[in-house]
Amino acid sequence: MDTQDWFTLLLFFVALLSALYARWTFNEAKKSNLIAIHKHQKEIFDAFVNFRSEFFQLGEQFKDETLFNLAITTFTADFYLSESLSNKLKEYSKIAHMINFEYKRIKHYEEGSHEVPEGLWDKIFAKTDRCHTLENEIDIELRNVLKLAKP
Repeated sequence: MDTQDWFTLLLFFVALLSALYARWTFNEAKKSNLIAIHKHQKEIFDAFVNFRSEFFQLGEQFKDETLFNLAITTFTADFYLSESLSNKLKEYSKIAHMINFEYKRIKHYEEGSHEVPEGLWDKIFAKTDRCHTLENEIDIELRNVLKLAKP
């Protein structure tokens, strides 16, 4: 083998090492992206669990801040969750907003010593039931996405 053959062989090994390094870099970037996506999915899950806990404890009297936090995270759900799960979260958040609005209407009537319109509580209870149905579905799906065990 002459010098040119050795030089060609050396360049081949350098190219091979470069290709292996590029592949390793690609795999590490892929892992990093999965970790970042998982972080955002976990934030959505945390907001959901926080609101669900407060909704369970306080009923229709949940705090606006907790509802706002849930609403903010549902806006990003399209990027990090399946379309069906994202739509369920949006529906859940929307119904919770309607419950909040109607509960405040009732409080306004009561504070002004006015009679609460008939059927307003029934609307709230129907929406609350729908929320509880969605909660169970969302909880199961989010835990599957995050690969969390059921408590």
